[in-house]
Amino acid sequence: MKTITIRLEDDVFNKIDEQRGTILKSDFYRELIEYHLNKSESDLNTDEYRKLESEYEKLKSEYEVFKTELQHTEAIRKIQEERIRDLQNQVGFLQLEFQKVSDRLLLPSPEKKWWQIWKK
Repeated sequence: MKTITIRLEDDVFNKIDEQRGTILKSDFYRELIEYHLNKSESDLNTDEYRKLESEYEKLKSEYEVFKTELQHTEAIRKIQEERIRDLQNQVGFLQLEFQKVSDRLLLPSPEKKWWQIWKK
C-alpha cells in the first residue's frame, strides 16, 4: 500500500471530518477515493446529477442577469458623473455671471460731505 499526502481547505476538511464520525481518517479517506474511482457512468446520470445540472443552469442564467444589470448600472453611473460635471461647470459659470452683475448693480454711491448728511 502506498502513502499519499493531500492538502485541503479548512472548510472542506471540517465537512469531511463531520461525516467521518468515529472511522479512522485514513480508512475514511481511502473509502472516499475508492468509492469515487469505482463509480460507473450510470451513477453519474442519477437524479442528483440532473438536479445539480439544473441548479448550475439556473445560477448561470442568474449570473448573466446580474452581469447585465451591473453593466446597466455602470452606464447609468457614468451618465450621472458626466451630468454632475456639467452642473458643476454651470454653477461656476453662473457664479461668475452673478459676480459681474452684482458688481454692476452695486456701484459705489458718491460720498456725501459731512454737511450734506442733513439734506435728503
